[in-house]
Amino acid sequence: MQRVKHLMSTAIVSIAPDDNMEKARKIFSSGSIRHLPVVEDRTRLIGLVTQRDVLAAAHQSNDTTIAEIMQTNVKTVTSDEPLRTAAALMLEHKYGCMPVVDKGKLTGIITESDFLKLAIFPVG
Repeated sequence: MQRVKHLMSTAIVSIAPDDNMEKARKIFSSGSIRHLPVVEDRTRLIGLVTQRDVLAAAHQSNDTTIAEIMQTNVKTVTSDEPLRTAAALMLEHKYGCMPVVDKGKLTGIITESDFLKLAIFPVG
């Protein structure tokens, strides 16, 4: 059975709650990232900010903190959960990503793009 750990990205780009919108805009402008886990103490997930959140807050100043716009009710999966479970949760809640948390530590992220890659290039 394929598990989240077989597909998730472990090269996580994250942001801190006291970082500002300007930093998030710069990260998103790279074009390859659309979801930023918000962490404290480098690995403790406390929220999520998406490119869409930042676009929706375009009227706010660059000094607005991530804590002011982040989503805090973030569902997560563990790396040992079946891919099917993660996919079902993402479809049910219309999520573009799910942070992967093991023993209270952010260990990865799985996105809808990862599932598209799986559909095209199945994991052996």
